[in-house]
Amino acid sequence: MKLITPALIFLLVMISGFGYSQSIQGASYVNINQTKEYSYNRGTALFNHQWTVTKGNIISTRKSGNTYYVTVKWTSGGTGKLDLTFLGMTSQWPPTKNVTIADRPPTPNTPVIASGNSCNGYTLRYSGSPPS
Repeated sequence: MKLITPALIFLLVMISGFGYSQSIQGASYVNINQTKEYSYNRGTALFNHQWTVTKGNIISTRKSGNTYYVTVKWTSGGTGKLDLTFLGMTSQWPPTKNVTIADRPPTPNTPVIASGNSCNGYTLRYSGSPPS
C-alpha cells in the first residue's frame, strides 16, 4: 500500500507555508527621516540573505529564529522600496514592500486652550505658525 503520493507531498509543502508571513511586515506610510523596523518570517531559516532599500538607509539587520529584521531610516520623499533576497536561491517571490514617504511631517493642529483653571494657574502661550 502506497501511503505517500506526489499529490500528498505537494499538498503538505503548500500547507507548510501558510502560518508564516508571505510579505514584509511594517509601516507602509512614513515621514521623511523616520526610522522604522520591518520583518519577514520565511518559515525556515536561511542564513544567506540580503536586504536592499531605495530612498532610505539600512541602520541594522538581525535574524531571530526564522524571522529576519531590518531597521530603515527613510531619507527621501516619494515611494521607497524594501527588498529581501535569499542569496543562492532562484525564486519568483523575493519579498518586496513599497513604502510611501511623506516629504515633511503633517501640519500640527492648532492648540486648544480650555477655559478655567485647567493649567494649574499657568498661562499657555504660543507664537508663530505651523510649517506650510
